[in-house]
Amino acid sequence: MAQTARLIQAHEQIIIGITPEGTRSKTGYWKTGFYYIAHEARVPIVVAYLDYVRKVGGFGPAMETTGDIEADMKVISEFYSGIPAKYPHKVGEVAIRPRAVT
Repeated sequence: MAQTARLIQAHEQIIIGITPEGTRSKTGYWKTGFYYIAHEARVPIVVAYLDYVRKVGGFGPAMETTGDIEADMKVISEFYSGIPAKYPHKVGEVAIRPRAVT
């Protein structure tokens, strides 16, 4: 993640697309690398979508990360609520993996 953040900072303009689920199979949570890359690089996250029912795609608003990943993921989750996926039964929750207790 740090290497990607440095790559972003080294360019005046760059676009990187990352799928947070990280797989084509159903997962219980989203991977959070996209969030930490954006936060470390100090660049906004712009959510994108494909609405397979209406046959449209687009982008949401740019969102600056706050460092409070739970609150920020809630904002992202609210954006995606109501946008149907191509395979709804394979969609994971917009949630972060529970941290291991040590």
